[in-house]
Amino acid sequence: MKLPKIILLLALSLMLVSCGEKLSYRYADWIIGWIVDDYVDWNQPQQKQYDQAIDELLIWHKQSQLLRYRDWLIDFKVITQQQPDATTLINALQPLEGFSNDILVYIFEDTKILLSSLSDKQVAEMLDALQEQQEDYEDDYRHEASKKWRKRQLKTIKKISKRFIGKLTSEQQTLVDHWVDKQEDLNSLWLDSRQRWIEQFAHTLAIRQVVEKKQDFKGKLSVLFLEPKKLHNPHYATAIDHNIENSAELMAALLASLNNKQRKKLDKQLDKYIDLLESLAL
Repeated sequence: MKLPKIILLLALSLMLVSCGEKLSYRYADWIIGWIVDDYVDWNQPQQKQYDQAIDELLIWHKQSQLLRYRDWLIDFKVITQQQPDATTLINALQPLEGFSNDILVYIFEDTKILLSSLSDKQVAEMLDALQEQQEDYEDDYRHEASKKWRKRQLKTIKKISKRFIGKLTSEQQTLVDHWVDKQEDLNSLWLDSRQRWIEQFAHTLAIRQVVEKKQDFKGKLSVLFLEPKKLHNPHYATAIDHNIENSAELMAALLASLNNKQRKKLDKQLDKYIDLLESLAL
């Protein structure tokens, strides 16, 4: 995990879950397909089933999820206006993880069926692609210098802050500097967790077509996709919790420090996404 989770969840909900731009959401099927193509080359029956599953997913998402996101964002806007503390923000942002999980739950059965239909060649290609990506991440992040890691974290926060409240004041920059000093670098723990996930995924795919292990396959796949936290080691889980709390404290401090111009920009941006989500649901 290369971003503080609580800020990542907020950014994802506003920019990715809603796709950030109306055009991107309209072409979500193409975007999803482009990403999936990096991992697996479907045969004709699989491609047909995959296309149908994506179509159904996007219809469900539009009809049942977008207005939930809008309603959550309306409530969140009110909370940001009340000088919330870190605990209040953590509780307020908690539903975002549930929103993401709801999508995974919805597509789980189709995912299970498609994965169980893979040939040995397709499985090998998928695992090779995942491992190649893992090696790229290893090269980029395993031994990343502390100075570079800090710079990347600060760049991310500044980018998100600029979008929602504008240029940081010197006081706010000090808050951000203090935040990054307290953050735990999760690169190695994240890489270890991701490698462990890939290995468990490979073991699970190995029994995908064994009739007597049908329920075992489903159970293992469910953990991998719906409950991946069960695979985290205690140190990783503790470090994530620490960074969540630290990031919530930063958000609370930044909200309390907003000047009138920044407050107006934040409200305007949140209203923009509220309107976007409503228009996408039509």
